[in-house]
Amino acid sequence: IANKSSFELEVGEIAADGSMPTNKWNYIASSECLPFWPENLSGKLCVRVVGHEGSSKPFFYNRQDNGTLLSLEELNGGILVDVNTAEHSTVITFSDYHEGSAPALVINHTSQDVLTYKQSGSQEEVHLVPGEARLFAWADPTGTRKLTWTYAANTGEHSLLKDECGQFPYDANTQIHWVSFLDGRQRVLLFTDDVALVSKALQAEEMEQADHEITFSLHSLGLSLVNNENKQEVSYVGITSSGVVWEMKPKQKWKPFSQKQIMLLEQSYKKYQVSKDHGWIKLDNNFEVNFDKVPMEMRLPVHCPIKRDFLSGIQIEFKQSPHQRSLRA
Repeated sequence: IANKSSFELEVGEIAADGSMPTNKWNYIASSECLPFWPENLSGKLCVRVVGHEGSSKPFFYNRQDNGTLLSLEELNGGILVDVNTAEHSTVITFSDYHEGSAPALVINHTSQDVLTYKQSGSQEEVHLVPGEARLFAWADPTGTRKLTWTYAANTGEHSLLKDECGQFPYDANTQIHWVSFLDGRQRVLLFTDDVALVSKALQAEEMEQADHEITFSLHSLGLSLVNNENKQEVSYVGITSSGVVWEMKPKQKWKPFSQKQIMLLEQSYKKYQVSKDHGWIKLDNNFEVNFDKVPMEMRLPVHCPIKRDFLSGIQIEFKQSPHQRSLRA
C-alpha cells in the first residue's frame, strides 16, 4: 500500500460478513509504502484520516481500478485510490484529490425544477435546486457504477464514460436538454433549457487546440504473391487512394457530398478550369457553388465552405492536447 497523499492514513479490512473494522487499522504515513497481507476473503478495504473516526465506503482491493474518488467528511474533495493488479502482487495507491478525479460534476442549469440524482442501486439521493452544481462521487464504490437522475416525471441513467446528449419535455412550452461532456479532465453532466449552451458543450472537445499532431499517409500500397518456381503472380492485393472527393463543412467537421453531387461538382469544376466562368454556378435546382472564392463556397442548399480532395490509401492521424489523445486510421 502506497500513500502518496499529503495525509497520514489508516487502512482497515472489511470483515467477511461486511462489517467495518473496529480495532485493527494499518497506519501509513504520508509518502510511505508498506506491505499488506489480507486476513479474510472479503476483498474490500476502507480508509480514514488519522485522528478522525469517519472512514470511507468500502472499495475492492483485488480488482483493477484506475482511480476512484472516496468521499471523506474530513476532506474537501476526498481521497483518490488506484488499484493496480498484477499476476503476483497488487499495488494500492492513495493520492490527493485533483481537478477531474470526481466521476462527474452535475449542474442544474434550469429555472423550472429540482434535479435529483444518485448512484444506481443506492438509497442516498442528492437534490440540486435550479442554478446549483455539485461534484458527484460513488456512494458505494463496490456497487453498480452508473448515475440515475430524476427531473419532474423524467428519469435517466448514465455510465459517465462517454459524450452523449438528449432532451425531454417539461411542459407544453419548455424542453429540458441534458448533455454529458468533458471539460478538461472533468466529466460534466449538464441539465439546461438553453439550446445554445448545449451546442457549446458539445463543441468543447473539438475546440481544444492540439499541441502535437502527427500524420502518416501513403498514396497506395500493393502486395504481390509470386510463385518462384514458375515465376507467375498468384495474387495481388492493393490498397489505393480514392478518386476525387468533394466535401462540405456545414458546422465543425468536413462531410462528403453524395456521389451524385460529387459527379456534378467534378464536371462543373473541369468546365470551370477551361472556361474560367466567374461567380456563382448553378449545378441543380437547389445547388449553387462558387469556385473562385478561397476557400470555395456553396450557398445552396446551405451556405458553407467546400473543398476538392482525395483520400489516401492509408492515413493515420495522431493528435494530443493537454487533456485528450485521439488516433484515427
